[in-house]
Amino acid sequence: MASAATDTSRHILAEVGGADNVSSLTYCATRLRFDLVDRSKVDIDKLDSDPAVLGVVEQGSTGLQVVMGGGVADYYNAIVREPGMGDADAESRAASKKEYGGVRGRYDWVNYCFEFLSDTFRPVLWALLGASLIITMLVLADTFGMQDFRAPMEEQPNGYVLLHAMWRSVFYFLPIMIGATAARKLGANEWVGAAIPAALLTPEFLSLGEAGDTVQVFGLPLVLNDYSSQVFPPLIAAIGLFWVEKGLKRIIPQSVQMVFVPFFSLLIMIPATAFLLGPFGIGIGNGISEFLLWLNGVSPFILAVIIPLLYPFLVPLGLHWPLNAIMIQNIATLGYDFIQGPMGAWNFACFGV
Repeated sequence: MASAATDTSRHILAEVGGADNVSSLTYCATRLRFDLVDRSKVDIDKLDSDPAVLGVVEQGSTGLQVVMGGGVADYYNAIVREPGMGDADAESRAASKKEYGGVRGRYDWVNYCFEFLSDTFRPVLWALLGASLIITMLVLADTFGMQDFRAPMEEQPNGYVLLHAMWRSVFYFLPIMIGATAARKLGANEWVGAAIPAALLTPEFLSLGEAGDTVQVFGLPLVLNDYSSQVFPPLIAAIGLFWVEKGLKRIIPQSVQMVFVPFFSLLIMIPATAFLLGPFGIGIGNGISEFLLWLNGVSPFILAVIIPLLYPFLVPLGLHWPLNAIMIQNIATLGYDFIQGPMGAWNFACFGV
């Protein structure tokens, strides 16, 4: 007997025109995101008639978002199990599409930039949410005098050291996760994408010196940075990896690509990231954070008005994901974030309504 989620998923798939009308399907925190062959086949009224469907949002010329709430992953998994929605069928349908499709606006490269950010951060969101609740537990323990959240680890009881390790693992190794998901989205090897930022977090790399030092490597100056919790360096490195892999596959015979493509990719991309792309990415992140920090310093009230004012328009278009990158950057560089507060005010206003 089919579950309610399965029945709803079949209803959604039928009303968007069936599996043959679906070019691609992804999901975010609350929405199923369809890219359709022909959106005129969609019956929005019938979609809305299902109580589990919280809303339908048209996007661009071929996009459709179906709002399902927090259980969206269950509906997504049910839909992709339907006949015609398997990986092989999805690949065959996508084969005739442009490599960088988009549904948000007029310019494909703008569309893909936001799609790239969305699909990069979405898989990591679960780990970030889990870690944030562990931080909340520790802060509450600090509030009630059970432990000092900011005390050095050597002064913490062993149980609390383990709890700190639980949340720090997500933020410290975040570049590795971002490197993997970004590379996978671009079509590069995700494990090579993870290995590039991982190299900059190894004890061997950290032993070169402190963050801010300049050391000589093969006669070249290398500026050291703290890459833990960073977001922009692995994003930029994944883009570089995509082009490096693409070039290598053109010149290396297919029979030996499995060995030599990752070999040369690592040999090229790890030094390129350490010398150039990594510091450039940190500069971008710090620049954005410092601008918003300056605006917050000029008037927190202005920032607190701008963020909630823009957020309702950013979410339906998927443009809120860059804000998540900036929030993580703030936590990494400042130790706190000043965007989530105004954003939370908008969320709680929606809850109140």
